[in-house]
Amino acid sequence: MFHLNKFCKPAIKISVIYVIVGAIWILASDLALTYLFSDKQKVIELQTVKGWFYIFATGALLFWLVHRQMKLLQDSEERWRFALEGSGDGVWDWYVPTSKVWFSKQLKNMLGYAENEIGTELHEWSNRVHPDDISSVMQDLQQHLEGHTPTYINEHRIRCKDGSYKWILDRGQVITRDATGKAIRVVGVHTDITERKQSEEKLKLAATVFTHAREGIIITDPAHRIIEVNDTFSAITGYSRDDVIGQNPRILQSGRQSPEFYASMWQAITTFGYWTGEIWNKRKNGEDYIEILTISEIKDATGEVCNYVAVFSDITQIKSHQSQLEWMANYDVLTSLPNRALLADRLKQSMMQCRRHSQSLAVVFLDLDGFKHINDLHGHKVGD
Repeated sequence: MFHLNKFCKPAIKISVIYVIVGAIWILASDLALTYLFSDKQKVIELQTVKGWFYIFATGALLFWLVHRQMKLLQDSEERWRFALEGSGDGVWDWYVPTSKVWFSKQLKNMLGYAENEIGTELHEWSNRVHPDDISSVMQDLQQHLEGHTPTYINEHRIRCKDGSYKWILDRGQVITRDATGKAIRVVGVHTDITERKQSEEKLKLAATVFTHAREGIIITDPAHRIIEVNDTFSAITGYSRDDVIGQNPRILQSGRQSPEFYASMWQAITTFGYWTGEIWNKRKNGEDYIEILTISEIKDATGEVCNYVAVFSDITQIKSHQSQLEWMANYDVLTSLPNRALLADRLKQSMMQCRRHSQSLAVVFLDLDGFKHINDLHGHKVGD
């Protein structure tokens, strides 16, 4: 933290040195002139010349020192301005006793305002802070003004000219305090962090979807090492997260698919960037299950694969129910013999095959005497 005496001490030191050197010069030169010349009139004339010489010499020295200091100050200001403009940050300078604040052009442009559209009153800033954020902002600022924190830092939303809000990282520091420690001047910067906040929200949303999705999810690195799985993965496979991190997903293979199947699958992923299909895998307890699986490539900005994401659902029960329905539709429940629907389906397939190969098809119909009478009299259930 800077104080006034930090700047006054060097100035006082230079002034004292200047007075001492000047006094030594006057006394020493007067003694020398008195010693060298006996004519008092001549001594007086030389003292006048000496005085003018001292004035011009010290004037030239002071001019050089001031010019050098101004040049250093100008260079420093140019570097400071270049750094601020290059970073895109806005600057504010608050003189606390009068509540006057200087806002930089970049800060005003950041919010969509022209340079003359924002004044120098403190409320020009505070009135634009989002109502939900103003309490924490003032609390953090007051803590710093009272000396409880080394810097003031707060993230909040601030209203732009078009009525929208931008997220701002606001940082500042008291650079001048009075003798009692009361803040006099505070300087700080505004950094636009809207894109960062939006990215954080997207990440939070993605994390929520990942955690609560009812499909199992596996994420691997380009070398096919598992780096993350969700809770549904564990519920379906029986493997915990710790069981599979760093492992290859092939630990789930059931052995029902051939090497050619997997080669074709990865060829599709390489060509099209994804693959979707049904596959048999094995749970941790050794039980086989069938799943609908989608594997997708994730590429970085350079087009290189950085991850693979697999999303799958256990369809074992669905497949079982589907098989039962298909069996019931084509077989007699009582006798387990093929029914008329299956006969019609097989007959249709055979007729199409014969038509393609220019072949003939013979159909034999066998009637069992007496069954029609039984069906008509007692019903099909008794007949069966």
